[in-house]
Parts: sequence; C-alpha cells; structure tokens
Amino acid sequence: FQADILLTKYFDVVDPVYPMIHRQTFYADYEHFWSLPLEERNQSDPAFIGLIFTMLALGTQFVESPNTSKEAAKQTAEFYASASNQALRIFSYLSTASMRSVQAMVLVTYFLINDNHASDGWAFSGILVRQAYAMGLHRDPNIVTPHASLFEKQQRRKLWQAV
Repeated sequence: FQADILLTKYFDVVDPVYPMIHRQTFYADYEHFWSLPLEERNQSDPAFIGLIFTMLALGTQFVESPNTSKEAAKQTAEFYASASNQALRIFSYLSTASMRSVQAMVLVTYFLINDNHASDGWAFSGILVRQAYAMGLHRDPNIVTPHASLFEKQQRRKLWQAV
C-alpha cells in the first residue's frame, strides 16, 4: 500500500516536529476505516479523511523515490492536499471544529508553508487559530472538559501546542 509507506514517512519525519497525533489511536482508526465496507467508508468522518490526505501529502513531500521526479512528487503531494481541503470543506471546517479537523488544519498549514505557498499557509492559519479558540484548546482542559479522560486532556494540550 502506497498510503502505508507515506504514513510511515509522516510519522518518521513530521511527527517528531509536530507530535500531536497519537500514533496508536490513529492507526487503530485507520485500520478500522479500511475494514469497513465501501458504503460505510463513504459515511466516515470527513475530518478524519482530510487528516489522512494531509498526512499523505506531507509523507509525499519527504519520501525519496528514484523512480519519481521531484515535479511528479510535488504534483502528487498537491493532489493529496487538494483532496484534504475538499474533505475539510465537506466537514464544514469554517463553521465546525473537532480534534481531527484542527489536526488536519495544522498539517495543511505546515504543508502549504513547506510547499512554497507561505501566504496561503498564513491565511489558513488564521482560520486554524480561530477554530482552536472556538474549541477552547487554549484553556486548561481540566476546566473546559473536566470529565474527559486524562488521555483526551493530554491530546488537547498537544494539539494546542502544535497550533
């Protein structure tokens, strides 16, 4: 699976810089997604689909293949980023926020800046910050989400740090 190679590259290269996605949880959700029948897969959380596509885009930016030109790799990465953007639009990321959508938005911002689209990245980061504030990520999770598990609170802290 090409996607598995790109996700491995993402976790090897990007995750150490932005350690906001819990690898085991992500892979459990990812494996569950692929185990679903196609009809159910089509009903999956678009924010999660957007996150996957953004991770694939970043993985493509950092994978080195002797069989692929830099231009072809750039086009493939931009295709994945475009697919992520479409999934986030289906999710209604401008008016709705979730942990997965904000994670995807952090990575889209990083992708855009790394892909020489810094002005687009900075504009997108404005939306990202507003959504993070709307979720209360900037506040102590013990106050905002007192009944959440310790793991969920830690994930909120990591995501805010990445924002």
